[in-house]
Amino acid sequence: MNITEVRNEVYMWERPTPKVVTPEYPYPVGQAPLDVLRIIADDGSEGLFFRTDINLSESNVDDIKRLLVGKDPLDRERHWHDFWRLARRKIRRDGYMKVLSYVDMALWDLAGKKFGVPVYKLMGAYRDKIKIYASSNARTFQGYLDEIDSCKQHGVMAYKIHPGGRNAKETIALCTAARETGGDDMVLMLAVGSIPVKTRFVLAGHSTGSTTSGTRNPFRITTSKD
Repeated sequence: MNITEVRNEVYMWERPTPKVVTPEYPYPVGQAPLDVLRIIADDGSEGLFFRTDINLSESNVDDIKRLLVGKDPLDRERHWHDFWRLARRKIRRDGYMKVLSYVDMALWDLAGKKFGVPVYKLMGAYRDKIKIYASSNARTFQGYLDEIDSCKQHGVMAYKIHPGGRNAKETIALCTAARETGGDDMVLMLAVGSIPVKTRFVLAGHSTGSTTSGTRNPFRITTSKD
């Protein structure tokens, strides 16, 4: 089995209206481009990768064709390294790392269809369902709390806070209010990657040190990089 064709097709689609739209962060409406990367093999197997605004240029598609056409689509590891070597020679390396990921996902999709199983089974399954969480889009203090309320109403019981440039005092106040709003059953996460380094040290001392009540991490929030 060999790859015979690579195409990138662009479609226009109407953005769906989400269930929850906060006034401070309006959801974009109207039409948007949807790019579909298609990798096709000689036996009819086809792998797809699609998302909005991936902006694959003609030169990107030409590179993909040059590295893939005539090759076995199941040799994903070999193809990954070929694109990695290409990315290292490019000035805009970050852009080509994205191209690498698009191709890799399309090849996994092709393999899943070829063998008639979900990709997670090919990779080695551990479970057949996973929990989801919402990631904050809020800009104001009250906006975060409104989003947490909306999550609870829709059965989403995990929420990640991106505090942005707030200082330590403001972030602690936000985390405390988030816990009060979310209640004991809500899983809360804090994206420390978006917090200034000085603020992180203050938060670390606050969340791990003893409080007046003798408890640790009073707002019970898990930290993550982004």
